[in-house]
Amino acid sequence: METNDVPVAGEPLATFYSEALALLRSRQIPFLVGGTFAYARYTAIDRRTKDLDVFVRASDIEQTLQLFRQANYAAHLPFPHWLAKVGRGAHVMDIVFSSGNGVAQVDDEWFTYAAESEVLGQRVQLCPLEEMIWSK
Repeated sequence: METNDVPVAGEPLATFYSEALALLRSRQIPFLVGGTFAYARYTAIDRRTKDLDVFVRASDIEQTLQLFRQANYAAHLPFPHWLAKVGRGAHVMDIVFSSGNGVAQVDDEWFTYAAESEVLGQRVQLCPLEEMIWSK
């Protein structure tokens, strides 16, 4: 993988992300892909990432964590007002459900304006650009 590329299919990090996304889809938990993957789609600028940012409604965070725990992922809530982490080994995925200051909670509006895209071979919805900025 080149230094500026996002993970590609077949690499361990990409496999981790793909499996995690497929798990969310299998239980029909609505989610949005944000962070580097969404940024790359909106700007056509790819860059290496150390994690995947997935956005879920605050009302879905407990169900999401339980799903990953049942699938033998490490899942914890280090910042109960906005962020959970899911991982296996060295690979980590952030589950975001609000902004760090707690003002911009993920809600139905985020899904209304989500853009369709493909991430690691899977059709997903991207976090809307305005909400990505708002959540920062």
